[in-house]
Amino acid sequence: MKKVGENVLIVSSHITKQQNQMLQQQHAGELDPVALSIKKSLGSNVFVNFIPSDSTEPELRAEFEKVGSIVSLKMGKHPLKSFQHAYVLYETVAEAQMAIRKYHDSTVFGSRRPIYVDFWISKAELDQERKQKSENDLNRLLKSLFNQPP
Repeated sequence: MKKVGENVLIVSSHITKQQNQMLQQQHAGELDPVALSIKKSLGSNVFVNFIPSDSTEPELRAEFEKVGSIVSLKMGKHPLKSFQHAYVLYETVAEAQMAIRKYHDSTVFGSRRPIYVDFWISKAELDQERKQKSENDLNRLLKSLFNQPP
């Protein structure tokens, strides 16, 4: 990862679509190589939610820089919602962890609703977690049905 002016350049080895599909078949149930590469590159990325709509990017940056060096910060507003969200990329995972510990469930921007701060999770990881949870729930249900005494 390299900062070029206001932009961040993330360099990773190229994985062709064919290689990715072949590796997906070999490692079924695991994250595919592209998702793993993204996870590695963005391991210090933090997702912040429920930021009051009147908060600005400079205010967010000033507050979150107190725990570490920010490589990138992107803010967005939820359509039809009264709050914003942001992605804060720190230089190190340790800095991201400090931000989570300090700001999660805090009211640092003066709102009554605490902000949510945690590591960013890719869609592929989220899908994998949901699938694993569903499989575990199904296994517990089947076990409880077949292991109960008559």
